[in-house]
Amino acid sequence: MAHESTTLDSASGQHRDLIVVGASSGGLAALEELVTHLPGDLPAAVAVVWHTGHGESGFLARFLGRAGKLPARIAEQGDPVRTGEIAIAPRDCHLLVEPAGYRLSHGPRENRCRPAVDVLFRSAAVSYRSRAMGVVLTGQLYDGAAGLSAIQTCGGLAFAQDPAEAAYPEMPESAIASTPVDRVASVPKLAELLTRYAGTPAPEAPPVPQRLVQENLLATGHTSIQREESLGELTPYGCPECGGPLWEMDSPPQRFRCHVGHAFSTPALLAEQRAATEQALWAATRVMEERERMLQGLQKRLGNGEGSSLDARAAEVSRHKELILNLISELGPGAGEMPPAPVVAREGGPALESEDRERARRPPPQGAPS
Repeated sequence: MAHESTTLDSASGQHRDLIVVGASSGGLAALEELVTHLPGDLPAAVAVVWHTGHGESGFLARFLGRAGKLPARIAEQGDPVRTGEIAIAPRDCHLLVEPAGYRLSHGPRENRCRPAVDVLFRSAAVSYRSRAMGVVLTGQLYDGAAGLSAIQTCGGLAFAQDPAEAAYPEMPESAIASTPVDRVASVPKLAELLTRYAGTPAPEAPPVPQRLVQENLLATGHTSIQREESLGELTPYGCPECGGPLWEMDSPPQRFRCHVGHAFSTPALLAEQRAATEQALWAATRVMEERERMLQGLQKRLGNGEGSSLDARAAEVSRHKELILNLISELGPGAGEMPPAPVVAREGGPALESEDRERARRPPPQGAPS
């Protein structure tokens, strides 16, 4: 049944009417399955970030619009946030939900991503607080964990795809490890839960922490060293994006930011450092290769007399080059730099093992089925 959409007003709403979804690798199939199970009369707006990497972002809107009962579109600057519609982040733009509507930003990347799931989720937490519901689906690396934590901090609901069924489990595993999520479930079950809670009364929301307000500003390009200093402690590490100093954020999960606003989870920063190490080693290999060839060329021109020592030096350079190539080989593909994300146990309950778990500290909304 079609639903007459209404525009969300973040200042006066009292119901859970905003759903934000993040996905990366393997996300196309997961998003298709999610929207297929959402009803056409869903009393909530849906905003999606999918790390496409390349390609035309309009494809996802057309694909999801055909797959499910809800109309889907690429979000545009200033579009109102409407229930019963899916808005998708454009390629290479952050998507934020604000009181006045959707906002697009070419602000600094987070975990080398733009659009970033954390940016969308954090904006939902700041603007819509306990009315927001966040869902982390399949994906590599760790985008979405900090944003899902922000949603829960501001009173919203936090959901994650069961890592056992995710094509790429790292994103939901990271979210589960850093946030006591309300449910871990299969994608069809997540759609059922979102449908159940959409439109139900939102609880009274706690105040939004100032650190989330400040980080939300960074995503729109409002940067300053003073703002970064208020968010964390200066570290000796350099930003892989711009080379500036990094601050370690005071709040979990562990993250780092530069004063321009680039942000990295610990695994993302380790991955960037590994990539920088490999790049430096390949540069050294190139220099060694060039030096070896120059010495060999000089030896040929000078002959066995004057050029005999050059031949030995070229052989030494060749050995050094092989040592560097061996180091590059030992770096491997970059996997395994962080241990698997631990499963978080609930207070008064078992660890997350089944797909139907709910945080004990928050009862279902009044009138919602249990």
